[in-house]
Order: sequence, then C-alpha cells, then structure tokens
Amino acid sequence: GIKLPRGWKIFGRKRESETKSNGHVYQYFRIDWQFKAPDGKAYKSLKKALDVVKHNTRHEKWEVLKPKSKQGPLTSPKKMMESVMSSNSEYLTLKKQAEQELDLELEKDVYSLSGIR
Repeated sequence: GIKLPRGWKIFGRKRESETKSNGHVYQYFRIDWQFKAPDGKAYKSLKKALDVVKHNTRHEKWEVLKPKSKQGPLTSPKKMMESVMSSNSEYLTLKKQAEQELDLELEKDVYSLSGIR
C-alpha cells in the first residue's frame, strides 16, 4: 500500500451514475478522492499529493564535532574505536559514545577530576 506522512487526511465521496450503451443501461459508482495536507491544502489526485510529499520531506542534519582538547595530541579515532570495541563487543549509542569520550577527556585533565581550579 501507499503511506502518506502523519497529518495527511484522505476523503472519498461515492457517486452513483449510469451510462447507456447499445440500448443497455449500466449503473456504476465512482469515488472522488481528496487528499488534504497538514497545512490545509487539498489535492484531487494521489500523484500530485505524493509529489508534494516527496518535495517537502524534512532532512535532519547530523554534525559530528571533535572534542576540544587543550593538552597533548589526541588518540586517533581508529585506535579509540579499537579499544572501545575490544573491551565491549556491543554496539555503541551516541549517548554512550559521548560519555566515554568525556570520561577519556576527564582522565587526562587531572585538575578537573580533583576539583582544583
């Protein structure tokens, strides 16, 4: 099936009609669909609604910043990942990774650990 993002509403109006062909009368019904966007705009065709959805997708930007260090050279990211993966074979979450980097930074900064400023 086709899925529309959250907030979109779909309305259908059923119409009954009849047509004549070669002396026979055929009855049929049709459904007129309407697709309503969260901003209130209504579209009659699914194709147009999907085009609008496709062009209005929100892209999240992620930015990875290096920790600011005032002392000595940093260990390379490759070595840090090897040490983390060797000690722990499970996958890291961003929160765990940030905490581990903070712990490494605090271990180097003796004054921060002891509370002396």
